[in-house]
Amino acid sequence: MVSNQVLIIGFVIFWTIVTLVGRTSKAKKAGFETKPLYIIWKYHKIEQYLVKLASRKKFWSIYADLSVILGIILLISSVAFLTNNIINLFNSSDDFLGVTILIPFVTLKSPDILLYFFLAVPLILILHEGAHGVISVLEKIKVESGGFAILGVLIAGFVEPNEDEFKKAKSVSKLRLIGAGSSANLVSSIFVAALLITTPFFGAFLPLPVRDVFYKPSIGLPIFDVDQDLEEANLGLLEDDVITEINGKRIRSPQDLQEIEFGVGESVEIGIIRNGEQRNINIITSPSEDDPSKGIIGIKHLGTSQYPPKFPISLEVSRSVTLFLFWFWFLSFHISIFNMLPLYPLDGDQFFAALLEKISDSKKRKLIRYLVNALIGLLLIGNLVGTFLISGLLTL
Repeated sequence: MVSNQVLIIGFVIFWTIVTLVGRTSKAKKAGFETKPLYIIWKYHKIEQYLVKLASRKKFWSIYADLSVILGIILLISSVAFLTNNIINLFNSSDDFLGVTILIPFVTLKSPDILLYFFLAVPLILILHEGAHGVISVLEKIKVESGGFAILGVLIAGFVEPNEDEFKKAKSVSKLRLIGAGSSANLVSSIFVAALLITTPFFGAFLPLPVRDVFYKPSIGLPIFDVDQDLEEANLGLLEDDVITEINGKRIRSPQDLQEIEFGVGESVEIGIIRNGEQRNINIITSPSEDDPSKGIIGIKHLGTSQYPPKFPISLEVSRSVTLFLFWFWFLSFHISIFNMLPLYPLDGDQFFAALLEKISDSKKRKLIRYLVNALIGLLLIGNLVGTFLISGLLTL
C-alpha cells in the first residue's frame, strides 16, 4: 500500500528535478518549457512517426469511419446521461447517480488510486492523441507538433494539426480526426474489459444483467490488507483470503459485513476461502482506534464482492496488474464519454461544430453552438451541484 507521505515526497522530488533540468539549455533545445509547477513539451518532428503509423491506410480508413459513428454515439450518450440524471434529481428519484470530476488530491485521495491514476493517464493520453495524429495524417492535414503538459498534478496531451489546413478540410475529415481520440479510448477500454471479465474482481462493477451473463453468484469478500500490528491478524486472517461467513452469517457484499457489530474481546468464527479451500478460523476482536467500545477483526482493506467468472479460462495476474487494468478501463471508458460532451474545450464541441457545417449560415451555426455549450454547461453544473447537495464531495 502506498502512503500519502510517499506520494507527497515523490511530488516534491519530481518538481524539484523538473525545475532544475528544465532550466538547462539542452532541455530547452529538446522542446521543454518549465515554470513553477508547470511543464510543457512540444515535439515538432512527431509527424514523421505518425506517417509511418498511418501507412496501413485501409485499416486506418476503416477506423476513421468507425470513429465518426462512435463519436456521434458518444456525444448523444453523454448528453442523454446528464439530461436523464438531472431529471431523476428533480423527481427525487433514487436513480440519480453521483457525478464528480476526477481531480488528483481533491476528488481522488486514496494513495493507491492516485498511483494507478498517474500510471494509467499517460498511456490513455498517448492512445487518444496518437489516434488524432494518425487520422490527421490520413486526411492530409499537417501535424505541427505533439506533446504533453503538466500543471501541478493535472496531465494533458495534445497533437496540433495545422490550423489553416484543418479549417479548410471537409466536414467528414474533421469528424474523422476529432472522433478518433475518444474512439481510441472507448475501443481500448472495451479490449481491457474483455480481459478483466475473466477475473473475479470485475464482476462487482458490471450492471446486474451483464454480470449474470458472465459471472456466478458472489462467494464473499476478498481481503486486500490486514493489520499486521494486531496479533489476532497475524494468527488468523491473511491477505488474499476470501471471507464467506461470520458467526454463521453469509457474507456476499460489503453491506453484509457492515450489518455486523463486534464487541471488544469477542470470539468470532470466520469462514474463509484460502488457496481454493474452505476453512474456519477463530479470532478474538481488538478495540477499534476510532471507537474503543467496538471490536475489530484486523482487516485494513477489503475488496469488492468476489464473483467467480463463468469462463473456463481466467486471467491469472497479480492484484497490482488487475488494479492497473481496472483503472485504465475505468478512466478510458469515462474519458471517452465525457470528452465528447459538446462543451468547450472538449473534443465534443469541435465535433458538434463540424456536424453543424451542413448549415450554410455561419451566424446560425455560431448561435446554435453557443446555445448548446450553455445548455450542456448548465447540465454538467446541475449534476455536480446535485451530487454535492445529496452526497457531499464524492471522493475516491
